[in-house]
Amino acid sequence: SDKNNLKVVFCSTSGTTMPPPKEAPSQFSDVFFWKLNAETFLASSGIANTIIVKPCGLSDGIGKNSTLTVGHHDLPKTHYHMMSRDDVASVMAEAIYMKSTPGTDLRFDLCSKPGPPNKCLHQLIESSKWEWEK
Repeated sequence: SDKNNLKVVFCSTSGTTMPPPKEAPSQFSDVFFWKLNAETFLASSGIANTIIVKPCGLSDGIGKNSTLTVGHHDLPKTHYHMMSRDDVASVMAEAIYMKSTPGTDLRFDLCSKPGPPNKCLHQLIESSKWEWEK
């Protein structure tokens, strides 16, 4: 298969870049470790277009009820808020359909804050690029 025509959108989790505290390890520590390993595997796979979405805490709430924000290094730009699985799925679906050039790899935190829903998910994903990628 031609790796230049492939696109992978992977749902990881926020918190993979921070090691768990040794004095109080979380029951999810192993999950974070293995998700980070999956992120690394994808990034080094040679697939031309990989998008890694790292959502904050998930809820079963209704989507499109908050403003979505993006960031990097597990440092959300706003106070942490639970986000709807519907919203994560919508962002991932938009990422699949977005036109991208080979070599376009994105990895970003996805969080929410109280406010109106985003009008354009494409613009939200584009805003996740580092300054030197724009």
